[in-house]
This record gives sequence, C-alpha cells and structure tokens, in this order.
Amino acid sequence: MERISIANPVFNGNEKKYINECVDTGWVSANGRFVREFENKFAEFCGCKYALSCSNGTVS
Repeated sequence: MERISIANPVFNGNEKKYINECVDTGWVSANGRFVREFENKFAEFCGCKYALSCSNGTVS
C-alpha cells in the first residue's frame, strides 16, 4: 500500500491547472464550476440524485 503524506499536498494530475483556472477566473469559493462538477459526479457515483460537498466534517 502506498503511503500518502498528510503534511504535503499530492498532485498526480491536473490539480495545478485547475487551481490556476480558479485563481485566474476569480472563482475561489464554494460555488465554482469544479465544486458543481464534483457534486454531480459524486452523486452519480453514489447512485443518488444530489450530493453536497463541505469544507470539513464540522461543517457537514
């Protein structure tokens, strides 16, 4: 099993590109395009109609 550090971010794909897109467009919030895409894909994965993402467990 691969160990994942909890202290250092792990970027294996397009994360830097997506972060730059958010910063460049000013959509650094909880209501941007990537949040909606994640919620839609997660709902589909779970087999439910809706999903809501939260910033942490306390918020949920």
